[in-house]
Amino acid sequence: MYRPWPLGATRRGWPWALIDYYLFRVVNVWIEGRQLSDFATAAMLPDHLTLYGPNGSAIGQSPRRREAEGQR
Repeated sequence: MYRPWPLGATRRGWPWALIDYYLFRVVNVWIEGRQLSDFATAAMLPDHLTLYGPNGSAIGQSPRRREAEGQR
């Protein structure tokens, strides 16, 4: 289960949100309320790597999408 891990952002009053792009999830944090940064937990990383690959360029098919479509 997801936990609100960016507690440092919360303590500093920086807005943050869990964003579900369907193919992968990230946590968006507005650092100092001005600069948007994306973060991922270890649990979020496999879907991102499946989609983009370790170098960030390969397009694959997310396990979450295959599961939603009833595929293996």
